[in-house]
Amino acid sequence: MGLNTDDYSYSDTQVAYIDYAWKISCDPNFLYLLKAENGQFTPDRVHPRQPGSIGTDMGFCGINSYYHPEIVKDPNFKDWKWQMDKCYSMYEGNVTFYGLIRLQTDKTYAKVIKSHFK
Repeated sequence: MGLNTDDYSYSDTQVAYIDYAWKISCDPNFLYLLKAENGQFTPDRVHPRQPGSIGTDMGFCGINSYYHPEIVKDPNFKDWKWQMDKCYSMYEGNVTFYGLIRLQTDKTYAKVIKSHFK
C-alpha cells in the first residue's frame, strides 16, 4: 500500500515516509491515522493549537507535548524513523488519537482520507 500519486502530489520524501510506515505496520489503518493526524506526512509538523487544548500536537501523528513530553522532548524526535516507530508503538498501545476517532465516526471524512492511498 502506498500514496496515491496519480491523484495527489506527494514528494519522494513523503512517499518514503509512508513506505516506511507500511513496512513497520502492514496496517492500512495506521497509514490513515498518519494522514488524519498530520495531513502532510511531515515529521516536523506542529499542529495549530485548538482553543482550550493543553500542549501542542507535533510530528507525524500529532503527539501531544503535554501528555507525552518524554517523546517530543527526546532528541531522537528529530529522527523521522525513530518518530515513526514511536507513533506506531503508541498506535499499537491503543493511545487515543483524535484523527482515528474521526475516521471511525465520520464516513465522509474516512473516504477522503482513504482516497490518498492505493
